[in-house]
Amino acid sequence: MHPTYIFTGLVALASSANAAVLPRNDPYVGDLRTFGQVDCSADNQGVGTFTQSMTGICNQWPEAFSSIYVHLTDGWVFHAYTNSNCSDNGNFIQGSVPKDGYPVICNNSPTQWVAYTVDRLPPSSPSDGSPSEGSPPTSTPTPLTPPTPPHGPPHGGPPFGPPFGGSTQNSTS
Repeated sequence: MHPTYIFTGLVALASSANAAVLPRNDPYVGDLRTFGQVDCSADNQGVGTFTQSMTGICNQWPEAFSSIYVHLTDGWVFHAYTNSNCSDNGNFIQGSVPKDGYPVICNNSPTQWVAYTVDRLPPSSPSDGSPSEGSPPTSTPTPLTPPTPPHGPPHGGPPFGPPFGGSTQNSTS
């Protein structure tokens, strides 16, 4: 083998090894899965991930959606909007815990949403992502028959949704 090939291979190996130890500059905050129809089962539009750089701003979704699952890490709150600049009142979206065995919460709207915001919870708010006491949520949970299982896990993690059952939350605009 020629020394040039060995040197080139070692340089490539060293550069890929260094890339693996770089710190993550944009921490993961959560995932969402949207549906064009209510009840989180019909017209599955796919999964999106949001990172810390996507928080505190209005994010437009490429397709209008009528139902959504949201998984959030602790300390964040999610709102969906019916206009693309997030200027309406928005709907508080109940998040699900991104772990196996926990029910997935389906949030529904009779008016389609087109954008969302993810914001840090104020220190006085509960850690479950719900609005703080004294500010009622904009929707009420109701039972849901199990949704059609989604297609595969996000980013190699647990699949969206429990294998059996779940709950729903209907939002009003």
